[in-house]
Amino acid sequence: MTNGFVPEPPQSPTPQSTQFGTVVPIPADRHVRRGQEEYAHALSALLPQGIAWPRWSDSTLMRVVYGLSGAMGWADGRAADLLERESDPRQTVEMLDSWERAWGLPDPCYQGPQSVGERQQALVLRMTMLGAQSREFFYGVADFLGYKISITEYRPFMVGVDRCGDNRTIQADGSLSDWPCQIGYSTMRFAWTVHMQQPKLVWFRAAKGQCGIDPHLRIARAGDLECLIHRWQPAHTQVLFDYSGISDPFAAADRYNVAQRAGDEVVLRSGVAVVDTRPTTIFWPQAPNAFYVGSPTSDQPSLLQALAPADPATTVWQNAVVAKGGTISTTWLQQTDFLIKQIKQADLWTVLDRLWIFGGESELSSLVDLVAGASAINVNSAIWSTRGGFQGGPGYVNTNFNPATAPGRKYQRNSSTLIAWVMPVSTAITAQNIIVSSRDTTANSLIAPWTSAPVIGAQNLLTYFAINDANAAAWNFYQSTSYPYGYFGVTRSGVTSSSGYYNGIQIQFSSNPSAPVISSPVTFCGMGNNYMSPAQLCLGVIAGGMTAAQHRTLYTLLRNFFLAVGVDVGTPPAPPL
Repeated sequence: MTNGFVPEPPQSPTPQSTQFGTVVPIPADRHVRRGQEEYAHALSALLPQGIAWPRWSDSTLMRVVYGLSGAMGWADGRAADLLERESDPRQTVEMLDSWERAWGLPDPCYQGPQSVGERQQALVLRMTMLGAQSREFFYGVADFLGYKISITEYRPFMVGVDRCGDNRTIQADGSLSDWPCQIGYSTMRFAWTVHMQQPKLVWFRAAKGQCGIDPHLRIARAGDLECLIHRWQPAHTQVLFDYSGISDPFAAADRYNVAQRAGDEVVLRSGVAVVDTRPTTIFWPQAPNAFYVGSPTSDQPSLLQALAPADPATTVWQNAVVAKGGTISTTWLQQTDFLIKQIKQADLWTVLDRLWIFGGESELSSLVDLVAGASAINVNSAIWSTRGGFQGGPGYVNTNFNPATAPGRKYQRNSSTLIAWVMPVSTAITAQNIIVSSRDTTANSLIAPWTSAPVIGAQNLLTYFAINDANAAAWNFYQSTSYPYGYFGVTRSGVTSSSGYYNGIQIQFSSNPSAPVISSPVTFCGMGNNYMSPAQLCLGVIAGGMTAAQHRTLYTLLRNFFLAVGVDVGTPPAPPL
């Protein structure tokens, strides 16, 4: 009588199969996986001999052995997964979060949604990168992230070095090189341009994407690359990004309404017919300096429009205007909604207390704030014009915002901002030209383009800035500006630090100590009944402390908005040499 046969040992360790059914050979120096068969053989070999210990496969004993072996084989496979896959940052999935924590990821440059593959890619880049600032380094980073770029550097024409005429050279591929020099400011040598040659296409890939989360294809703008290059660029340089080489950088992206370009009807799966009225031009974002080169030729709408539904803040503003008997055109409402969504996307909304577009379609709508739907008051009939704004003289704008008592205010003693946008002048600017103040008598918070004689157009002015300033009366915080119009801002960021901004660029700094916030409403177009400004304001902002980057971003977003709705805010002047 026999007790059966001991299971034959496998000829080799159980191979690992891929998801497509093919067998992956096991290298001699690789970790060996052992599955149910291997563990069943090992356990059965350890059992006692005798008729009470049968070895045939359908016996109860061997079924128990095979059951235990299955659990052991599963544990062995899971251990092998951790050893073979999760220990490799290029393949890790389950341990990806732990890898990222160990290497300080996610990087703040990766704000958008990331697939598993992109996260693995960012991890490997962080682990293997050797810093540099050469062209080849930036080419390598862009290629690793999935972008194709080229870089152009600039230098001014130099007598004795350059020559007149076409002095470009023929490159190895037969094309002409960039111009070796340009006519312009000497400071252009500190600017360089990154030309994007294609959008980033992120395809869904098995083991690199998550079903139900990642789309089949995502067309991404190079936000991650822009952020990394800004971080690693030489500190004395200004980098620009050119997307004009891409036919349509936002085609099929979910940020804009995109349909057919020729006005054809599109029938959605729901049966709804869509007629595209998309224009074929674009207002490209205006850079805050004169180094912005080129212009896009991509087929994008001139009035970029945010997708429905409207932002809640847009609805609050619209209802406040309608409740006062005002009306809003569809274009203005759409562009206001787009502006609000862009400000929120840029993480600026939480800093703002009030934002008035004084240069609106009607005086009534111009007095309603976008952030809280609060109303300002035109005192003494300040002059107002469509798409121009308010002009002081006999009157001024009382915002009804008391920075010392307003509920939920971001404006604080050592973290505060005031901004006013002055329109191009058609009347003389006089010495009494306070455009924003937080007090009706001697102010400790104000912005005042100042001159001793009336001027129109481009002349040197002294622009005074003060915010919660204990030494405001000393008038020692000022900057000479060439143009009496544009974006003027002042921010206090500490007990002894405040900064002045012009067109999004910091132009002055003060270490004057701070003073308590004045308990009096902020006024625009003058300082109450005292100093009236003939300057015309198209915008006013009250906010908490803002960084230089936030000023640049807000300036660009507001300028794009004004261009889209037809408010002529003038051409930004060139930066000083």
